[in-house]
Amino acid sequence: MALRRFVPPAWAAAWGACVVFALLALSIPLPSYELQYLRINDRFGVPLWVIVYVPNPARFQRAPAAVVCQPINDSPEYGRMLDLELVKSGFVVLTFNWRGRAPEENRQVLRVRTQETLRADLAAAVAYLRSMPEVDPDRVVLAGHSVGGTLVIEAGMADPKIAAVASIGMDADVTPSEPRNLLWAVGLYDEFREGLGHMRRVFTASASTDAREDTTVGDFARGTARRLGVSPTSDHFTELQDREIHREVIDWFEQAVGYPEGARTSVAATMETRALYLAIAWLAAIAGLFLTFRRFVSARSDRARICRAAVATALLAMVLLTRVRGLAFLQASNGIFALFIFALFCGSLSSLDDETFARGWRLTARAGLVLWVSLLATFMVNNIPYYVQVPRYLAAFPIFAVRHLLDLADGYLLNYPRPILFSIYDPQQLVLRWWVYAVMIAVILFPDWLAWLAARLRRSRRSTAAAARARISPVSLAILTLLLLFLASVVVLRLQQGFLTGESARAASQYILRYGILPIIVFTMLWRKVGRKGIRAAGETRN
Repeated sequence: MALRRFVPPAWAAAWGACVVFALLALSIPLPSYELQYLRINDRFGVPLWVIVYVPNPARFQRAPAAVVCQPINDSPEYGRMLDLELVKSGFVVLTFNWRGRAPEENRQVLRVRTQETLRADLAAAVAYLRSMPEVDPDRVVLAGHSVGGTLVIEAGMADPKIAAVASIGMDADVTPSEPRNLLWAVGLYDEFREGLGHMRRVFTASASTDAREDTTVGDFARGTARRLGVSPTSDHFTELQDREIHREVIDWFEQAVGYPEGARTSVAATMETRALYLAIAWLAAIAGLFLTFRRFVSARSDRARICRAAVATALLAMVLLTRVRGLAFLQASNGIFALFIFALFCGSLSSLDDETFARGWRLTARAGLVLWVSLLATFMVNNIPYYVQVPRYLAAFPIFAVRHLLDLADGYLLNYPRPILFSIYDPQQLVLRWWVYAVMIAVILFPDWLAWLAARLRRSRRSTAAAARARISPVSLAILTLLLLFLASVVVLRLQQGFLTGESARAASQYILRYGILPIIVFTMLWRKVGRKGIRAAGETRN
């Protein structure tokens, strides 16, 4: 008699994955530190908010210190993995909350003297660190990503006391001796650096050498040390979260501030790994919430009432989580975000019949997989010459394919929305923005809002079917207009701030050509093939 294999229901499997990956994350301990959110002023008198990590217990009586300058579009948590690696190494670390808490503190929308203000902000951050009694003022280092990479290079050239600079995913004009002890750190798949060959030329020019990556030239004591570190597991959007980049930066800074060989930090069980486990656990929890709710509610005749009660309960739980204080506030904000997503879509997903739900899930999974394969193929095509030159880059590609996707989820799904959802979030206070409450109340009144919107759009298409043959539908025209207005506002803002120049426009055009057009072509080809198979499979299932 054949034994039937037990297959757990989907909702139970999702919660099981959540628990497993949460436990894996907790098995990698965080370094011990004190966290301070502070408001300081730059030399123009403009206020800004900074976040300071102080190792506790301290490893040194007067510790080295690092400023980590993330791009102004990103939240402070975008660089938190590197911050914690530096704390583990004994550094006092300062990073920025570019949005602040008030309009005058928000650098993202600053239109007057933007770049001068950012340079002054960085100088004020360095001055604050040097004023701390825990910090050795002669051992301050700077790390910056993307636009932040330009800012730290400029700050290092303006301040000869800076011990070392790490520019991540950015090139800039430097000299062989300024700034002191310069590390170029870049992902092999960086979309904006015109390929690895470009960064090789930048390195050789800045170091007056014929050496390529993974070679240190110059002298730390004289401040002329130079290195190009290349990570085969990141692109521009994940460089600040990548373990290989972390290893390069930590080792560079430890050498620059005088750590002896035996005292160097090993970046092994890393903060990146911990964060990725947490990201998987968070995604599994989202899936578990939806699948569990659908399992027990979809067949109920009073589904609408239960959905309203569920959204109201989610809102109450969100309010309670805003009462969390201390270092757990980041996980509380993750929980609030998960409940918010659940509340938005629980009514619509629970209203679908089994066949429609399964078909929608398969279609979404298929589209996501084809899109991801298209992007990976694009990365490979653009880097074939470097695979031939350095075979280990190709050998690391499978690791890149997995970690890159998870780093994107952590950086842009978990961390990026925090300032959008919260007007204040720190160890002392969590304050949701007013629009979050407004949306939650609206969903309580109309829990099946997504199905209602889809029905209205279908009705609009049917009523204008004849006219649509000759002109664009009103709905499509409205959506297109909103997108164009948003794009125009961003372009105008960046022009006023000085970030959009002829050089950056050229780089953006190259990016579109290299990483915008090819994925569309590959996606179209793959989707036609996979789509036909999906249609045939669906037809066979119905028959």
